[in-house]
Amino acid sequence: MPTITFEPEIKKLRAKARQRMDLPEEDNHDPLQTFTGASMTGEVSLLVLEAEMLAEGRELGNPHIPIDVDTLVAAQKQIAENGHSPAWAQ
Repeated sequence: MPTITFEPEIKKLRAKARQRMDLPEEDNHDPLQTFTGASMTGEVSLLVLEAEMLAEGRELGNPHIPIDVDTLVAAQKQIAENGHSPAWAQ
């Protein structure tokens, strides 16, 4: 089975999301047991939309996190330009 390797920044975001959702560490569970994980996306517009929703006071149970560093940087820039905070950082 091929393994997916994430950049260190994305690994940190995934770890925070797992902790927030009270999920076990990735390598610390039965591999045959399935867990719901962090929602990830490469769509900057979705990350911006979730930041706007959070700014409006809506609660997001499992906000998406960027799939890679390029998406992270682009989303952070656009979210900051809009005067909001990233929903994944809540």
